[in-house]
This record gives sequence, structure tokens and C-alpha cells, in this order.
Amino acid sequence: MKVAVFSLGPVFPRHVHGGSQRTLISVVRHLADQGHDCDIYCTLRDDNARSFELAPGARVHPSLRFKQTFPEPYYTAPYHLASIAETLRTAASDSDVFYIHDSELVFSQIYDDVPVVSGVQDFVYPTTLEGVFSFRGRQFIAISEYVRQCMSATLSRLSDKHAASVQVVPNGFDLSVFRPVDSSRMASELGIRPDWVPILFPHRPDPRKGLFQAISVIAAAREHLPLEIFARLRLLVPRWMDSELVGEESGHEYQTLYREAEKYAIENDLGRLLHVHPWISADRMPEYFSLGRLTLCIGNFVEAFGNVSVESQMCGTPTIVSRVGAQRTVLPDELVAKVDYGDISGCAGLLAALLLDEKSFDTQRFREFVDATYSERATVAGYHEVFAGSAAGRRTGTPLTHGGSGYGIPPWCALTAHGYYSDYLHAYAEDRELLSLLAATPDGNLSAEQGIAPDKLTRWEAEGLLMRQRPPGDHPSR
Repeated sequence: MKVAVFSLGPVFPRHVHGGSQRTLISVVRHLADQGHDCDIYCTLRDDNARSFELAPGARVHPSLRFKQTFPEPYYTAPYHLASIAETLRTAASDSDVFYIHDSELVFSQIYDDVPVVSGVQDFVYPTTLEGVFSFRGRQFIAISEYVRQCMSATLSRLSDKHAASVQVVPNGFDLSVFRPVDSSRMASELGIRPDWVPILFPHRPDPRKGLFQAISVIAAAREHLPLEIFARLRLLVPRWMDSELVGEESGHEYQTLYREAEKYAIENDLGRLLHVHPWISADRMPEYFSLGRLTLCIGNFVEAFGNVSVESQMCGTPTIVSRVGAQRTVLPDELVAKVDYGDISGCAGLLAALLLDEKSFDTQRFREFVDATYSERATVAGYHEVFAGSAAGRRTGTPLTHGGSGYGIPPWCALTAHGYYSDYLHAYAEDRELLSLLAATPDGNLSAEQGIAPDKLTRWEAEGLLMRQRPPGDHPSR
């Protein structure tokens, strides 16, 4: 089988640009190991401008002249876009399967006569959403059940136009890679003093990832920790790997965030808290996770899976996650500490409890769960199966439809102890009438038959606080 792959995100020989790129590399290497021929076409960058072999039978071509860094990757000259479309059309027509990684391709006309699979790695970035809604193929792969549900809740409203199927293939992890290892060399390289208590924040500098919340939580932990422990807390923050391309003088929020965070820490009397260090290469992430005492994933970014929490805990370092996006459901409550978004006090208490009782987290139990539920071997086999099915003209997974009637709670909303939270609004709903109705309806199903004014149901749907269970024109049997 010959597979052509499009990736808007860069693929490097050694570094990994994000969790979705790690998955892509694992899948392509697996396909090549199985004797298939793979070519990845990705963005040309000043620091990644030459083709290279990822593995025997798997080649990477950084030749597409998109804008080199996010955001607005399509902000490039029109003749570059024409060249990109031409390159990908040729690659697709010469392949048995054309795979669009992260669904970030908007040139749907280039693959009309080719078996095509679109991998949905998030359901929040504009380029991904544009690619999903303009997709003219018949097969999606969703990174999690959460993403599949979000896709069904939205695309099923256009089910007469979106006759595609969705197969959930969760992210997978290699237990032989992510495990507790000696981190002394990395600690020395990063300037981590032996008496520090390192709290990890291994995220790109997107404000939604929760850096300011992390600082606030540590400030609040003063009330829960002995002073001699609190004084030794350090928040480790990796500097964005694209910093050199963008330039230190740039006003890009990914550059200014570090300065703003340092200022915020000082305002909270935590002048020595932040320890900003170079970006960590993918092959050394187990060392990095192993040197931490705790990892924080407490932002309001709509995570489609949440790799960091899994990888950290596989390496023996417990994590606190916010109940946002897929983080609500990917890991069971008994295996990871969860807090409602914005619960600074509750999170500070959890942080202190985990630091004071190192035996509270069972690394072996967690690793056994990952091996049974999210193994890398299952992930790569899942992609392989979908690609082979598409090449043979078969669809796998479920259609983009919803059952039921009336209105219900959409997958991007959740009733929590702190209120009715919306992932996409990044906030708790304040509509008292809606909150009262939901509190009185255990299953969350609402309809005009309950005496609710239809215009209110329509308004709440427009605001993303409710979804239609079965949109007009939907055909569940399709």
C-alpha cells in the first residue's frame, strides 16, 4: 500500500512539535515496518528545509510553503498555495490512500478520485475546523470519543452533505519509552538544584494551557504547605521551540507570555518561582517527566486527548488536570487528580496533598491501565486498519448521526460542582433559567413538551449550551 500524508505541522528528524505529530510519526513508522511505502509532505521551515528518511520506506518532504509558524498558516502568497495544491494533488493521485493529518487541508477538490482519510486531532483550531467542515471524503479518524461526539453533534446537522464515518483511534503510548528513568543528567543541564521541588508545566506558551492558573495555584498552596517546602517550589516552563523563527522582539503572545508570567509571579510574591528552560526534545521527555514531583494541566484549552497527563504519570509523576474537554473522560477519576476549571483553592489543596504524600500515586497501576487501554501498538494497528479499509473502499466506525429527540447537554458542556461549564465559552453558564431546568432534569434532556418556550431552546442551542438530539433531516439508519 502506498500512503501519501499531508501534515500542516512540521515533522522533524529529532524534535516533535506536539502530541499529534508524535502520533503521526509512530503511525508512519509502523506502516513502513509493515512494508508499506509512505511519504509525508509538510511545511517548509528555515530550520527544516531538506527531505529526510524517517525510517526505511518512510520519507519526509518539508516542501510546502505555508507560513512557517502558527497562527494563520495559510497566510502566504497565492502562488505558494497553488504550488502546495498541485504538489498534494500529484501525491494523492499517485497513492492508494491519502491521509490528511489533523484535518488541516482546505483544498478538498484535489482528492475527489482518491481514497482519503482525515485524522481529527483536535476540534478547536480554525484550520482543523475548516478542514473538517469542508472534507469531501468518507472516512474520519477521531483521536478520542470526546472528539467523535463533538463531531457528531455538529456535523450531523449537515448529515445530508456529510455522509462520512468516524472511527475512534485513541492516542497510544509506548511503555518501554515512557517510564521512570534517571533524571540527574537533565536536572544538571537545566540548572535544577537538588533542593528544589520541581512542578512541571510542559506545554507550549498558549495562555489557555493555564500558566497563570498554575502560578495562582502555587500562590494559594502557601496555606497548605510547610514554609520550608513552599519556599523550594519551582515551576519549570519550557521555552517555545519556534522562538528563534518568530524572534524575541515579536509581539506574538507565545513570546510575550513568559514576560507576563514572570511579572504575574512577582505580583504574587513568587519572584523565584518560574524556571524557564530550553525546549525538551521528544526522546528526552521521559527524563523530564521523571525529574518532576508534580505536573499541572489545569488550563481551559479544549484538549482533544491530553497526552501530557498520561506521559507524566507513566513516568511516575502524578498530574492534576482540569475537567475540560477530553480530560474529563480520557482517564478515570481514580487514576488522576481532577479539578473543575478555575478552582484555584481546590487545586492548591490537591497539589499540597500529592506533594506531602508521595505514596498516594500508584505508578504501576497506572501503567497497567495504559497498557490495556491506550497502548501504542493498538493505536498504530487502528490507523493501519482504517487506511487498508479505505484503500479497499470500506468505511469503518459510526456514521455522523445522533439519536433521541428534543435537546440535550452537548459533549462540550458538563454539569460540575462549580456550575455548568462550556469548553468553547471557556466559562460557566450564568443563565439561571437554564441552570434551574438542568438541575431538575437528571438526564439533561429538555423539550418544548416540558413547557419550555421554543425560542429559548433555540437560543440556548445557538449559544452552544444545548444541542438538538436529532436534527431535522437526520437519518439514523444511514
